[in-house]
Amino acid sequence: MILETKRLILRELTENDFSDLFEVLSDSDVTAHYPYTFDENKVKGWIERNIERYKTDGFGLWAVVLKENGRMIGDCGITMQNIDGEELPEVGYHIHKDFRRKGYASEAAAGCIEYGFSTLGFDKIYSYMKYTNEPSYRTAEKNGMKFVKQYPDPDNTFTKVYAISRDEWELRKSDRYADIKKRLIEIAESDDDMKAVIAIGSSVRKYSAADEYSDIDLVIAVKDTEKWLYGDMPSKLGEVMISFVEPTLGGGLERRVLFNGSLDADIIVFTPEQFENAILSGAAAEVMNRGYSIMYDCMNIKELLEDHIQPSVRTVKMTEKEFINRAEDFWFHTVWASKKILRGELWTAKMCIDAYLKGHLLSVIELNRYLTDKADVWHNGRFFEKWAGSENVERMKNCFAHYDQNEITDALKNTAELFSINARAAAQAGGFSYPEKAEQYACSLINGYFGK
Repeated sequence: MILETKRLILRELTENDFSDLFEVLSDSDVTAHYPYTFDENKVKGWIERNIERYKTDGFGLWAVVLKENGRMIGDCGITMQNIDGEELPEVGYHIHKDFRRKGYASEAAAGCIEYGFSTLGFDKIYSYMKYTNEPSYRTAEKNGMKFVKQYPDPDNTFTKVYAISRDEWELRKSDRYADIKKRLIEIAESDDDMKAVIAIGSSVRKYSAADEYSDIDLVIAVKDTEKWLYGDMPSKLGEVMISFVEPTLGGGLERRVLFNGSLDADIIVFTPEQFENAILSGAAAEVMNRGYSIMYDCMNIKELLEDHIQPSVRTVKMTEKEFINRAEDFWFHTVWASKKILRGELWTAKMCIDAYLKGHLLSVIELNRYLTDKADVWHNGRFFEKWAGSENVERMKNCFAHYDQNEITDALKNTAELFSINARAAAQAGGFSYPEKAEQYACSLINGYFGK
């Protein structure tokens, strides 16, 4: 084995691979952008040439094998190729047509690029293809390669060349969103409408920093918000696969985009005036007080941010009046949800218990943990398992139900019990009175409906 990826193993080709490789290379669909289709002699020569490369160069095209079943589905590797008169390391591949559009080509090529830098020590790795071979240059782009040039070629008419340097690869490896950020800055620098670009969220904070599952959160200030909210501007950052618009802080709107490669970008789009108002009103602090990074600024936003956004943990505030109202509201809806269960309206009951009542439960857990332990409480239950306390986390396992009447009833009772524990503790820590009458009456009704 030469290398392995999540789903693939790449190993040296042998003469025993002839039948599998012939099935791939003799297919005119696979070689549609190649100068010729392979016959038996060409496939045998292909294998022999790569075996010789292993001896002379230490690398070549390798067999691509599925981990799940050991099937050989093509080849991929690094070879020295004459690219416009220069001998350069080039990543190439051929994948069986039945396994296309599953990400195997880009996965294998990415593994070879990493091998080329980390094991073979190349400073730059290339990929070239016929100018009409869009799937190949899209794969190159997906793996961080940039277009270098296009030159006349008697075999291809024109040949496109893509490449990635070691520095670019290392940056990309540490920051999956490096290309998106780079393109966004290029747009900002060439578009007079763009006034500021700010990175927020996990990409800039130290606590619970970004990992392989994180998105990128951005705030942009632009005169014409429509082209970012409803136009095609996000497509200039990458291939948009899914996109929609939703409300966000300060009464603004946010474009949420899933780019090819499972790259998730949340882009809050403000006019310059809206952005300034969000900062001055304190609305921006909710998402920026964990950290921010100014990527582009031609509206002098830096000073305003420094004056109004201070790095801090979230403060949980609730007056006694708000606390009592929240508790009364909670106990009222436990009875309301009970009646829905009894009437057989399970959907309505479950949505009340799992959404509405859980929101109230979360608020008293937040308040309790903040008042009693000054816990670093995150908004909307983010990182709940880290700050809510082990007892709350453990009890929460019994507060959700399958779509079953008995389970929904148990979830209601357990949610009510956990609310009572946290609300009472918060009331004591905050010096609030507690609505005993409301809880006692609600619980007596619930126990009457379902038994203890």
